[in-house]
Amino acid sequence: MKPRRGHRVSAVLICLLLTALFIAGWVGTALGGDIDRSEVERRLALPPFAYVAEADHDTAKQSGAAAIIDSLTDSVAARPAAGTHLNTVAVSPDGSRFYMTDYNEAVLHVFDAETKMEILKIALPGVKPRDPAWLGTVILNSEGDAYSEETFPFELMRPCASGVASTPDGAWVLVCSSAGLQVVDTATDQVVRTLSDVLGTLVAVSFDGMRAYVACDNLDSLAPRSYIDWIRTMMEDEECRLVCVDLTAWQVVKETPTASLGGLAVKPDDTQIFISEIYKKRVRVVDAITFEDMWNVSTEPSFPVGIGFVPNGTKAYVVCSADSGFFDSSGQLTTPKAPTAEDFFCAVIDTADKEIIKRIPLEAY
Repeated sequence: MKPRRGHRVSAVLICLLLTALFIAGWVGTALGGDIDRSEVERRLALPPFAYVAEADHDTAKQSGAAAIIDSLTDSVAARPAAGTHLNTVAVSPDGSRFYMTDYNEAVLHVFDAETKMEILKIALPGVKPRDPAWLGTVILNSEGDAYSEETFPFELMRPCASGVASTPDGAWVLVCSSAGLQVVDTATDQVVRTLSDVLGTLVAVSFDGMRAYVACDNLDSLAPRSYIDWIRTMMEDEECRLVCVDLTAWQVVKETPTASLGGLAVKPDDTQIFISEIYKKRVRVVDAITFEDMWNVSTEPSFPVGIGFVPNGTKAYVVCSADSGFFDSSGQLTTPKAPTAEDFFCAVIDTADKEIIKRIPLEAY
């Protein structure tokens, strides 16, 4: 039996497309006062792009690429190679740069949006590079016909860096790394602060630039276990946290328990936080200030992952990936089932009516 590794990663890549398109639309409306009008018109005349982090899972290749999609023609405009396993994307507010994290390399990749080329690698201090081939050695036994029982601490499986977000003024880029939440000063292109107690996987910034929201876990504190047991632990985990960081004091000011999260987004009016509790198969909505639960919507029978909004916040889009039955209800391994086409979709949530109003079919990924 071969491990099923693709469903979550591929879904994240598709969600980044949605999120980047939303950011591009928001930037176009937010440039107004501080920038010369001719410069605004120049930027608005540029084709809007979506940026997708790509990774080749062939352990012999271990290569990454940044797919740059022209949304006017729905075609790939460029695909510069970068890193070994690109992970997550953020776009600078002026649209001039985009940033990608890397699963295996202890750097933040920086790309120029006009030349569509990587221009810089920002070192992430305290982050240890990962051996791209290591995970393959602990998933299956030496014969390759069963899952290995070798145990290891979760820190060896944690990505070098995952979530990334830019503040609205472009002054800071926040990176979820294996060292904690790291703050990049874009004036110097250096990490100037690390919040080691905020060990997260996803990050989003409020539209007023005052707060960051981070999906955190405590997996590094748990006892070593096998790859399969780590997957089971993540599916059953109820001790993750959604953390709010004050970006003026750089302190945690609020947190609330969650299950494992696959997506995180701030509603454009800064009133609500949408989180994808992936293995609970639901999108949960909490108040942005108090973290009180407001409502939730089921994505059965599929796993919700990335979340994006239209600029006025009336609709949220959630990429949902099929559950192929890796484990049964008792937590035991099963023979994965073939998902149906209906199990892969983008859920359209009406944020006023608090319900899914449409399921847009997606290709099986």
